[in-house]
Amino acid sequence: MAATMFYALDVVRSLMLYYRGGRDAIFVRYTLACAYLPRPLVKPTYALVSFLLPRSPNMFFLDVEPEEALWRIHLRGNGKEMFESLAHLKKNRERARLITDGWKVVDGNGAPEQVFEQIIGFLSNVK
Repeated sequence: MAATMFYALDVVRSLMLYYRGGRDAIFVRYTLACAYLPRPLVKPTYALVSFLLPRSPNMFFLDVEPEEALWRIHLRGNGKEMFESLAHLKKNRERARLITDGWKVVDGNGAPEQVFEQIIGFLSNVK
């Protein structure tokens, strides 16, 4: 319960910084956090969060295979966190795909340079 309260306070703080101007804020951690909710709550909560938070025409979803994500977590060397098991990664990826319609999907399985090139490619096509 305390973690949820602090998470909500972090959202409010980020919104205050954003609307005061002069600072950029990245809200993806709040929007995609909806994927961690029980499946029936994912879309309605995302709709509410999307209404409340600023949106961009350039919203990117770096789609990574769960096995690749688990390997990268292992390489990090810090141990795993609560949602960093193969089962959780599969479930959360599937749920994230429910709410990323309209986002630019980037294949995040490749090397960082390849991911960067895909993002630049999307941005180059912006008019």
